[in-house]
Amino acid sequence: NLSKIIDDSVSILLARAEEKGLSIKKLIANNTPVNLIGDGTRLRQIFVNLISNAIKHTNRGIVEISVYQRERENDRACLYIAVKDTGTGIPRHKINDLFKPFSQVDDSSTRKFGGTGLGLVICKEFVNLMGGEIGVESSVNEGSTFYFTLKLKTQDKQEMYSENELAKIYEFQGSRMVKPVNLKTLNHVRENYRILLAEDNVVNQKIAVKILGDYGFKVHAVSNGFEAIGEVVKGIYDLILMDVQMPGMDGFATTIQIRKLDLSAGKIPIIALTAHAMQGNKEKCFAAGMNEYVTKPLSADELILKIDKLLRIEDEINNKEEESENSMNITARPNEVLFDFDHLDKMSMGNKEFQEELLTTFFEDVNIRHKRMEGFVQNNNIEKIISEAHTIKGACSSVGAVKLAEEALAIELSGKHNDLANIGVRMQKLEKLISDTKLIIDNYLKSVHQ
Repeated sequence: NLSKIIDDSVSILLARAEEKGLSIKKLIANNTPVNLIGDGTRLRQIFVNLISNAIKHTNRGIVEISVYQRERENDRACLYIAVKDTGTGIPRHKINDLFKPFSQVDDSSTRKFGGTGLGLVICKEFVNLMGGEIGVESSVNEGSTFYFTLKLKTQDKQEMYSENELAKIYEFQGSRMVKPVNLKTLNHVRENYRILLAEDNVVNQKIAVKILGDYGFKVHAVSNGFEAIGEVVKGIYDLILMDVQMPGMDGFATTIQIRKLDLSAGKIPIIALTAHAMQGNKEKCFAAGMNEYVTKPLSADELILKIDKLLRIEDEINNKEEESENSMNITARPNEVLFDFDHLDKMSMGNKEFQEELLTTFFEDVNIRHKRMEGFVQNNNIEKIISEAHTIKGACSSVGAVKLAEEALAIELSGKHNDLANIGVRMQKLEKLISDTKLIIDNYLKSVHQ
């Protein structure tokens, strides 16, 4: 969902904009398809890079993200997306070098005006892979507009948004909003909540139970409205997922009866599960007393996001973090810039033994490939350099070695440009990053053993 990807990208950077007193605005033209088929992770990285650059080089004014559909052919849409700022701008003679991998190396003027050497190279690579093009229009002291096109397939179902949602200025909610939350922390908090699932379809029931269990929630399932009311009366549930179409007593009638119950049982949050996304059905859900609704087939991300919001999971985590603020130095992860420990935790499901085994293998492999690549550089073997850099990049991305992955990508792209001089410089940086990352990981593993 393109609109949600923009929202997620902005939320990561909103605290920086708040510090500088900047506004961030989103504009999506009417009739623009937002439910698309493509690589959402890479698209989010493009937005984060471009918005981050815009904030960095804008001292006053606004950063505006705009989207409209340029053309449509059957199930494929060509989208035009722009990130516009009112910042320092870029000198005309620098613009042609912005998307080249060698433009960032020891170039203070590029850092001053663009500061985006590798970030923009990554953006260009991803945009090209999605069948689009990227460019920039800029004037010094007036601002810049980085724009790109995407050619993506559209999903059959498109969400309908109000004008306020398509054109909105993001509200500042403090730096807590952008603080990354560890997956284990989220699941640990969710373990305190019990969810009642009312769903008569056995397959849908299994899917929902699996999703909820994987995210840490305790869940009990029933097959009809009468059983649901019986469970609610016990007063042990924090939220209900209610299928609207059940035999005997449907979800609407069940919700109406629950709302007639006394005290807390009658106020329990209810999320409707419906196969119909029509406007009238949504209003019927709210009229019956439901708080939210999710359409089938279920999307795990959407479902958990709405549950977390109704149960105020993030507020609970933030309150706990404030209470333990004095001990943050003990629990803080080392150097998140070089290494993404949240990714490592998520990928390994928090298994420390597996993490240690994986990281040991990772560094052994990276060192071997780095030495091998040094030989290829000496022999000017561009093809082998590109191959090894690509493999190192993939391994680094898998474990969470963020900066190593970026540097390996830079070497790969420099190879594609036949730029051996820049490869030599990048190789030195890669060697230092391997050493720095290894030190961080060694310290992390020592803390795990303690």
